[in-house]
Amino acid sequence: MRGWCIPKSGKDYEVNDKDAIERAVEGGGELVTDLKVRILQIPAGDPGNVVGYEIQYDDRPYVLDDQWQFQRSVPVKEARYTLQMPSGWEYKAAWVNHAKVEPSASGANQWQWIVTDLPAIRPEREMPPFHGLAGRMIVSFLGPGATQRRGFLTWDDMGKWAAGLTEGRRDSTPEISKKVTEITAGKESVQQKWKGVAGYLQKDIRYVAIELGIGGWQPHSANDVYTHNMGIAKTK
Repeated sequence: MRGWCIPKSGKDYEVNDKDAIERAVEGGGELVTDLKVRILQIPAGDPGNVVGYEIQYDDRPYVLDDQWQFQRSVPVKEARYTLQMPSGWEYKAAWVNHAKVEPSASGANQWQWIVTDLPAIRPEREMPPFHGLAGRMIVSFLGPGATQRRGFLTWDDMGKWAAGLTEGRRDSTPEISKKVTEITAGKESVQQKWKGVAGYLQKDIRYVAIELGIGGWQPHSANDVYTHNMGIAKTK
C-alpha cells in the first residue's frame, strides 16, 4: 500500500506499507473470524489537495475471479485496473452499473481498463444498497482448457459451486434421527412436528458464528451442529 498527497501549497506527503495499521473487523457478529482490515492514513486529505493511492495484493481465491469497484462515496477523477495473465490464459469481464469499457493491450497478455470522472454516490436515508448503485467490473480468469469449475461465467456455474460446498453437510445420523423421534412423539400433524423441530433449533441450538477460511461460505455438518449445540444461520 502506498499513498500520496500533493497540497495546494507546501511539501508533498508520501506514506507506504510500514505506515499502515492492521486490525480485526469489528461488528460482524462472529465469535471467531480470520477477516482483517488494513488501513493507511494519507495526510492532508483536504478539499483542493490531490490525493492518490496504490494497492497491490496477493490472493489465493476460492473462485478465480476478481471485482474492481471503482465508484465510491467521493468523486473519482481517474481509476485504472491492470490485468497481467500467464500465456494461454483468457478473461471474461462483466460490468455492473456502468457502461462497458474496452481495455487496451499494454504488453504480452496484459490489459488495462481506465474509467474517468466518476461522480460520488452520496448517502441518503433509505437508499438502495451501495453495491446496487456503485459501478464495478467483475473479471473471471480462465486457464488453458478451463472447465469453469473454479470460475463463475453463468449462474449455473455459481449454483454448482455452492452445491458442492453443501454436499453431504445435511446428512443425518442415528443420533439426530433419534432426537427428532423424541421431539415429534405424540404430535399428530405435520405442522405440529415441524413446530417442535423448529422450537428445538431456536431454543437449544445456539447461534454462534465461527468463520475461518472457507468456513465463511461452507456450512458445518449437521452432526457437528447437533453434537456441539451451536451453529450459524446457514448451518442451522
